[in-house]
Amino acid sequence: MQKLNETYRHFLSNKFRDNPVVFNWLFLMTVVTIPFPDYSLTSKFMIALGVYWLFFFGSFKAKMRQLRHTKLLWLSISFLYLLPVFGLTYSNDLPAALTDLVIKLPFLILPIIVFSSSEIVDIKQVHKYFSYAVAILSLSALLQALYLKFHFGVDYMFYHEFSFFTEKHTTYFGLFLTLALLFFVDEIFQKKKIVLHTLLLFFILYMMYINGNRMSFVASFLGIMILTFAKLNLKKILLILLSFIVLAAFFTQTNFYQNRIKTQITQSGKHNQIRLRKLHWTAVWQTIRHNNLILGAGTESHRDYLYQKYKDLHYEIAYLEHYNAHNQFLETTLDFGFLGLFLLVLAIGFHLYLIIKSKNWYLLALYISIVVFMLTESILERQSGIVIFSLFVSLMLLSATKNKY
Repeated sequence: MQKLNETYRHFLSNKFRDNPVVFNWLFLMTVVTIPFPDYSLTSKFMIALGVYWLFFFGSFKAKMRQLRHTKLLWLSISFLYLLPVFGLTYSNDLPAALTDLVIKLPFLILPIIVFSSSEIVDIKQVHKYFSYAVAILSLSALLQALYLKFHFGVDYMFYHEFSFFTEKHTTYFGLFLTLALLFFVDEIFQKKKIVLHTLLLFFILYMMYINGNRMSFVASFLGIMILTFAKLNLKKILLILLSFIVLAAFFTQTNFYQNRIKTQITQSGKHNQIRLRKLHWTAVWQTIRHNNLILGAGTESHRDYLYQKYKDLHYEIAYLEHYNAHNQFLETTLDFGFLGLFLLVLAIGFHLYLIIKSKNWYLLALYISIVVFMLTESILERQSGIVIFSLFVSLMLLSATKNKY
């Protein structure tokens, strides 16, 4: 009996250790659970992935050798963790800074796992499973909203109200929808399951409409244009461009969508969304000038000066809700000054250089769509954005440089 148990344990050990199927399953589950309402699911799978990679997958020497060969690639992402570590040394809020380091651990862990693993699943497979997960969760949220609307007369089919079912900020859910849409468009261009992917494409467009995040339309448009220029002739490009213009005109003329961009009220009077954003960034810029211009205020330092500026400019909701910069470039500059901004821009430029050099327009469309969201949201400050950027950009760079490394 003892011998049988030892044989069984040995069998399990051989099946479990250095098994690419186990490793890639954990990796895919980390990706697939990103859109899930329960944030802890992604964290749990990420921890399981890290433990498996560290103790059961590949030799330590082989992983270190691979990391030395790819150090520029993973460091161009992991610096987003090293920067807050540096900012910790002059932060005036140590507990908040330490919490921030925990939240941003994926910036360090995930690129190291990706660039040290030789049998990792490719970007297209990851994108596929992620996109189907987004579609399924969108359908679940939509059905819940429709149930409340038709059975209780409660309308949650719009913007912040709809996020009650997704349990995601509308910007992050907009990013998920944009990435899913680009996958389905690329599959249609490659003539793969055209009927299914066309239906899913229109469903995602409808969900973007309900979600009400404007940047998702901008990012999707740019991403589709990149894919279109790479794959289609001029006639088809003009047809798609015209279709987008017609769709945009239709959406912006509906009362439903105009409610999303209607004038908001502050104590200083009436402001449309553009003026509110200008007011917001004026306060942020004044705070940047007040801080150390080179190094910033430090990781998660108190932002009392920024909040006071919101109040001085009569941007009451920003003052009460303690808004962040709502722009990743300004957000980084607030904490880490122009040094941090320079490193962020340098990393993005480096990534774009490698992707463009590879002539992989699919990767370029994905990367540009993520960068677009940085313009109106600090997407690298929350778990959803952190994990998306760490995983997708790591896989993009791995794919773009596969012949070199």
